[in-house]
Amino acid sequence: MRLSHTLPVLLIVILSSCHKDKIVIPTAAFSFRGDTASILRIATYDTCTLFNSSINADSSYWDLGNGVVTKEPKAILTYDTSGTYQVKLTVKSSDGHTASQIKTVKVLDRVLKKIVINKVYWDTIPNHIPNFNAVWPTTPTADIFVQIQQYNNGDSIVPYSGILYNSPILYKSPVVNNVSCNTNQTIEIPVANRVVIDKKLITSWSFTISLMATDKNGTTYSLLMNKASGVSYGIIKEDLANNEFKVNCNLFSALELDCDFE
Repeated sequence: MRLSHTLPVLLIVILSSCHKDKIVIPTAAFSFRGDTASILRIATYDTCTLFNSSINADSSYWDLGNGVVTKEPKAILTYDTSGTYQVKLTVKSSDGHTASQIKTVKVLDRVLKKIVINKVYWDTIPNHIPNFNAVWPTTPTADIFVQIQQYNNGDSIVPYSGILYNSPILYKSPVVNNVSCNTNQTIEIPVANRVVIDKKLITSWSFTISLMATDKNGTTYSLLMNKASGVSYGIIKEDLANNEFKVNCNLFSALELDCDFE
């Protein structure tokens, strides 16, 4: 009789001991904007949310590969320098066991491939356009080029000429000779060197695009500048999948910058 009462007690003790010894193993898992791919392609200054889908994890720790670490449940990726980065998620269970997952992020630059000038216009008669004062060539033809600068705060624009004298030149295109004052034929200027177009400069209005004209006397004028009043300017296309990034600038004249992601 004593034995029959003892066995159930022993069984309960054994089951209780097994339950206490159960090990919880976490599984680390995350996705890029919900995409579970192992490699993400983005461009500089773009953002991407990382979604943590780990199992049996009590805490998590992100290393974004660029010196940024965070314990936020959802991390935000953004990089200001192109290159390849390893993103690592480490999770820990309540009893101290850890697991990790690593994925690759390839960060690309926007590289200028060509400048497309869709229209060139200037009035050879000074101040001839109502409500628009401009200093333009008085000759029917001139040599034109495109100049890209990083605007230096405090740099002043000479009245009606649109020339920035104290802002660094990031790129100056080859000169196209003998262009008419009213040209609607498209002019394409290939860019041979690697010129990176910085999206942060564009969105902060520190990026200056100018269409310049030099007359036969050697005097240079600005036909178009994105900082001038009334000019339409901005990013008109950003398609990483199809490798297209375009910035436009237009008023009386019109041009666009065509870039690839590299």
